Amino acid sequence: MSTFRSMLLAGAMAVGFGAAADAAPITGTINFGGTGSYTTTTLTATAVFVFPPATGSFFGLFPAFTPVTWTSPLVFSPSLSPLGQLWSVTHAGNTASFDATSGSGSVSGNFLSITAIGTLKLTGFDDTPGVLLITSQGGTNMNVSFSATSMATPIPEPASLALLGMGLLGLGFAARRRIAA
Repeated sequence: MSTFRSMLLAGAMAVGFGAAADAAPITGTINFGGTGSYTTTTLTATAVFVFPPATGSFFGLFPAFTPVTWTSPLVFSPSLSPLGQLWSVTHAGNTASFDATSGSGSVSGNFLSITAIGTLKLTGFDDTPGVLLITSQGGTNMNVSFSATSMATPIPEPASLALLGMGLLGLGFAARRRIAA
């Protein structure tokens, strides 16, 4: 009977620990459009807005043309400055943002390319490593394309690991009984 009690206690603990995980990493992409201008070292963006389609965790949360608060001007060469929150967008109680930890960019001819590495944040989700890509062709008063993508790697949740542990524990008890008999 004590074996049964031990298994029951282990099962209760596994369920209790598994229930603690309620947030998930952000997945998918959110895109922005807007206007702005750039030099060989600085981007000044204006009128930035959500541009469809959004995928993954962002899907359906931010309608097209929702205004985006953007850090401007943004120095990208020789390295990204300022670091910290580069953009945020809020709609119907949901807020998404991106905090840059590093990045740089370059201008080649009429083509602008900026890459920032940092953390994506979204209401109800875990902070998730992400990448912000900014591209444009033109120079003054041109269209700018912004895209933030998560780099989340799947991590097993505690409940799945607890279930695996319970299965291994059960196999161990079954083997022990077989040997004892």
